[in-house]
Amino acid sequence: MRDAYRATLPAAENAPLFGADPHRIAVGGDSAGGNLAAVTLQIARDRGRPILNFQLLVYPATDAARNAPCYRENGQGYLRTKDAMIWFWNRYLPSRCDRNHPYVAPLRAPDLKGCRPHW
Repeated sequence: MRDAYRATLPAAENAPLFGADPHRIAVGGDSAGGNLAAVTLQIARDRGRPILNFQLLVYPATDAARNAPCYRENGQGYLRTKDAMIWFWNRYLPSRCDRNHPYVAPLRAPDLKGCRPHW
């Protein structure tokens, strides 16, 4: 998760070198990438840089809880089953990690103020 933030820093700081507007930097991703984008935005907000102005999150994995309603209601019959999602989370985070930390599960953040708009 911190690697995504670390990759965003030089991209944002060197935006003019790429012909990009440094005041219009966004992050985005789908599924696990949506998780990384949301976490990157929180870390950037907490550290005060870079300024990110938008996030595009497409069906982001924003909570590692295994008993969430989405697992009960949609855990079978779709591309990503409950068992598959548990397998993915287990590969992403060893069991000793805090799966409730906001930098792991953005939905667990006590406050998302200061995070930019999203789609």
